[in-house]
Amino acid sequence: MLKSRGLNFEFHRVEGILSYDFAQAMLDIGLVGGANEIHWVTFHGAYDFGYLIKALTRSTLPDSLQDFLNLVQLYFGTHVYDVKHMIKPFPYLFGGLEAIAARIRVCRVLGAGHQAGSDSLLTQMVHAKIKADYFQDAELYEKVAEKIHPLAN
Repeated sequence: MLKSRGLNFEFHRVEGILSYDFAQAMLDIGLVGGANEIHWVTFHGAYDFGYLIKALTRSTLPDSLQDFLNLVQLYFGTHVYDVKHMIKPFPYLFGGLEAIAARIRVCRVLGAGHQAGSDSLLTQMVHAKIKADYFQDAELYEKVAEKIHPLAN
């Protein structure tokens, strides 16, 4: 699917950045690993955080879920929001990113589906709309922090 959308794997293999170099750059500029107020937004983010934790630690992922979640908190802080987890209380909001965006009337404004940049922007737009429409109460919003789908109850 990615090749059909124009992704050139050979180019990225030769010219791309190694995952651990990317992770080190994130550490060097303070994007991760520090006491910051960055809010991380994802959609069904267990694999995303798994990839990043593996790159940041340069080792295999922990055996226990709690150890993994501790590393997520260490590197990404407490402002981690997974849209897929946020919508769990709302049975009419289901499906993939595109379906949920359509249900809440958020339109993709750039790129095509299943491309990282375009999906990231759509994820943030969906997050902002869900936060505005369903989580006006700051205390309620904080209760969905640090819950990564499908790892959270």
